[in-house]
Amino acid sequence: MNFTWSIGLTMTDSGKVSDVRWDGPAFKAGVSTGVTVVAVNGTAYSKDALISAITAAKGSTTPIELTLKYQGQFRTIPVDYHGGLQYPHLVRVDGTPDYLSDIIAAKK
Repeated sequence: MNFTWSIGLTMTDSGKVSDVRWDGPAFKAGVSTGVTVVAVNGTAYSKDALISAITAAKGSTTPIELTLKYQGQFRTIPVDYHGGLQYPHLVRVDGTPDYLSDIIAAKK
């Protein structure tokens, strides 16, 4: 699961963190690779629970609380992120040629 552009994490389906975006919200909160997210805002971890927490935090001041397990130790950390779900996308720069449409157009 890829939450790189929102809280700054890439994770397996089981919640194990495989990558943390440098200087992202999770990085700033102290999340590191190798930890496993076991709960989100006090609810057992699931992809849907994390999506709901990220969505609910948008426009709020309450941080997202992640309970992490690493080497048998548990800790709960607040992730201060309030931007909602984010995904990368292309945006045209006004006044520039549309090369992408030419590249993906069917051959004649």
